[in-house]
Amino acid sequence: MNRVAFGGSFNPPTIAHYVIIKELSSMFDEVILVPNGKGYNRKELTDIDQKLEMLKLIKSDFKNVIISELELKRNFGGSVLTLRDLNHPVFACGDDCLLDFKTWIDASNLLAENKFLIFTRNLDSKRVEEVIKKDAFLSNYKDHFNIVKIDYPDVSSSKFRKTLDYELLPTKVAEFIKNNNLYKEKEA
Repeated sequence: MNRVAFGGSFNPPTIAHYVIIKELSSMFDEVILVPNGKGYNRKELTDIDQKLEMLKLIKSDFKNVIISELELKRNFGGSVLTLRDLNHPVFACGDDCLLDFKTWIDASNLLAENKFLIFTRNLDSKRVEEVIKKDAFLSNYKDHFNIVKIDYPDVSSSKFRKTLDYELLPTKVAEFIKNNNLYKEKEA
């Protein structure tokens, strides 16, 4: 089975997440959404149950999308452990992750043990390949990367939290947030 994992804080899931999930679901037999838990080094503005409910709303539009609660149930030990526990699906992430990989927990094993789908919006795949080739760390794993262009909107969860612009969210997620009075105060 052709499987891909797509992780993130999904705080909240945006229309960009939705477009990426839709594209991944057309490319793979199974898409595994991996929301970060509280042990991950990011500020949490929603509790785990609310995050899961928002992801379930998105999942309901796709037959081949599942949600892994693995990182929600334990302290974060790095993506390397999560991918091992999930039996090494392809790991999908944006091109902005490339230069951060060397700072990830157990980065050498993470890259050595796994294959990656790097999606890009603004850069063409040749430029992303050049970044990989020129980076002393990444170049050791150049055969572990597949680069694809996905036209997704320039939207982020933090942008929503700052603006509370519901146009940045899938309709079901926006309704859930309004109905549950989430993200009432804008981030400073």
